[in-house]
Amino acid sequence: WIQRNNAPPRSWDDAEYLAESVATYHALERGDLIEFLRMSSRPARGVHPPMPKLFPIAAYALVGPGTRPALYAYTILIPAFCVYVFLLARDITGSERAAMFAVAVTCCFPLTYGLWRLVMAEFGLAVAVTASHYHLLRSTRASAWRAWHAALAGTFIGWAMLWKISAPVFVAGPLCYVLVRSLAEAKDAQRQSYLRILLWIAAAGLVVAGPFYFLRLGSLWDFVVYNSSPEPSIEQFALGPVFSPATVLNYWLMLINFGISGYFAFVFAGLVMTQLVRRERSLPLAE
Repeated sequence: WIQRNNAPPRSWDDAEYLAESVATYHALERGDLIEFLRMSSRPARGVHPPMPKLFPIAAYALVGPGTRPALYAYTILIPAFCVYVFLLARDITGSERAAMFAVAVTCCFPLTYGLWRLVMAEFGLAVAVTASHYHLLRSTRASAWRAWHAALAGTFIGWAMLWKISAPVFVAGPLCYVLVRSLAEAKDAQRQSYLRILLWIAAAGLVVAGPFYFLRLGSLWDFVVYNSSPEPSIEQFALGPVFSPATVLNYWLMLINFGISGYFAFVFAGLVMTQLVRRERSLPLAE
C-alpha cells in the first residue's frame, strides 16, 4: 500500500511535519549534533510538540529521508495499537475472545483506519493513550508489578504529551478513577499505596515531557489562550456556537459518522437495548 502511494501528504500539517523531520535528520546526517539537538527540542510547526517530526528519523537512517520511509516508520504504530487494545480489552472483559473481537471492531472504525493514513501526529497519540490506559488499569491491582505499571503509565502519558498538547483530555478520566479509588479506600495502607502509584505516574510523566513544556511554558500558554479565544481563523473549524444544542448534536453526529460509523452505532444501540430488555429485575421480597 505504501509503495503504491506516490502522492505527497495531502494535509498541510503533515507536510510541514515531514519537512521539519527531514531537515532535522539532515543536521544529524551532517554530524552537527548541537544543531540536531536544537532542532529536535524545538516545537514542531512552531507551537506543537516535537514527536511527530522525531519519530521517523530512525527510518531515515536506515533507508534515507522521504515520504515513504516516514510512512514505513509509522506503520510500527499499527501493530502496537492493536496489541494494547487487545491487552486493555482482555483486562476489562477477562476474555481473549472478546479482546480479539474488540481489536477487529476498533480497527474497522473510520476514525482508526483514517488515522492510519494521517499518522504524523494523531495516531501516535492514539497508541500512547491506549497504552497509558492499560498500564493505569494494571496499576490499580495488587501485584508485585504495580509500581512498574504506574511508571509505564506515566511514561506513556508523557510520551502522549510529546505528540499532542491535547493529551490530558484523554487521560484525565482514568487518572481521576485512580485518584477516587485512592480516596475511597478505608485502610490507610491501601490509600498510601494508591498515592504512591499516583506519584510514580506523575514522576515518570514529568521526566518524559517536563523538559519540553517547562522550557516553553510561556509560548505554549499563549497558544492555549489563542485557541480558546473567538478568532475567525479558529471559528472556521468550529461546529457552531459554544454550548448550543445544535453544536452538541452536530458533534455527536460527526462522532458517529466519522468516528465509529452509523453501522457500529446502530449495532451498539441494539445490543444495549437487548441487554436492557433481557435483564432480570429483582422483585421486592414478600413479607
